[in-house]
Amino acid sequence: MIRKGLASDIEPILMVWRAASQQAHHFVPDSFWRGSLDTIQQVYLPSSDNSVFG
Repeated sequence: MIRKGLASDIEPILMVWRAASQQAHHFVPDSFWRGSLDTIQQVYLPSSDNSVFG
């Protein structure tokens, strides 16, 4: 079942985002992705529509 993502899903969604971003943009240093985690977790993911399997 696909459902709307909840606040409790942010951490797993963040891990998927990071892995996908690193794979798609392999030329970007890992330090950039590590430095972006807080902003992605606190700003972008909560303000976007996220769906998860659950």
